[in-house]
Amino acid sequence: MKELCRQAGISPTSYYHWQHQVIDAARIGLTHPEVENGALKEHVQQLEAQIAGLQRQVRLLKELCIAD
Repeated sequence: MKELCRQAGISPTSYYHWQHQVIDAARIGLTHPEVENGALKEHVQQLEAQIAGLQRQVRLLKELCIAD
């Protein structure tokens, strides 16, 4: 592993730190899927709000074009 880290230009300490972070995140995701689902639901709500805003803008632009 030391040789691979050297070739990649990272320290073995950093590699093992990142490895533990990934394992911990996977463990949380597998044991508590609601954490990930909550984040996805929030993201979907934000996107839906953006879509609604864009739809309003399109309607207004159409009205302005028709009025000309």
